[in-house]
Amino acid sequence: MTATLGRAIRFLFVGGLCAAITYVVYEAGLRLGVNYLVANAAGWLTGVAVGFGLNRRVTFGVSGAKHMGVQAVQFVFGAAVQLSGSTIGLGVLVSGFQIGPRIAFVLNTGFWAVWSFLWMHFVFRRRSERSPAAESAI
Repeated sequence: MTATLGRAIRFLFVGGLCAAITYVVYEAGLRLGVNYLVANAAGWLTGVAVGFGLNRRVTFGVSGAKHMGVQAVQFVFGAAVQLSGSTIGLGVLVSGFQIGPRIAFVLNTGFWAVWSFLWMHFVFRRRSERSPAAESAI
């Protein structure tokens, strides 16, 4: 099994878990009478909190504190782009195409899962470790 295929399988597992958690929060919001866009944001916040740690460690095998701050900022930035895009997409599907909010959530999540996997390859890429001597030679 190639490294990318293994990573994709782990991403699907972690992503499925995060999506399930996100959906539970989204559904709870809907049942409490919260607007579907607000429920989406609440689900997103929960998914980001769980997703960073699990994707960093389980999906991409990154451990230790090195580069964690940069990765966290990039991860949150990508998640914010995903929230914006998914909110717009959800609004278009629900209001524009008159698709129910639950079905629209599933359709929208599929598209953004692909985008997220590609973004995380950038965030958690292996950074080359250069010695101080190599840095000064550049």
